[in-house]
Amino acid sequence: MNTARCAERVCKDTELLVQDTNELLKSAGHDLRAKASAAKDCLAESLESAKGECLQAQRQMRRLADQADDLVRERPYPAIGIAFAIGLLGALLIRRR
Repeated sequence: MNTARCAERVCKDTELLVQDTNELLKSAGHDLRAKASAAKDCLAESLESAKGECLQAQRQMRRLADQADDLVRERPYPAIGIAFAIGLLGALLIRRR
């Protein structure tokens, strides 16, 4: 689940970057020359691509989370055992310090 939170945070940060960049492009859009306009178009395409990849990553993370949820619901006792083993291992590692 930590990976899911990390992916969501990256997507949110990417969305904020896209919004800020769009605002910058709009404010600077009137003063651009031909080369700057081409760079603006390239940047806009890159941002759209990043948005698409972020959405795709979110969908994949949700799909994986749903699969994990289904697996835990189908086999609750092995999931409890695995969670217990991971917790025990973590406690032993922390206690060694």
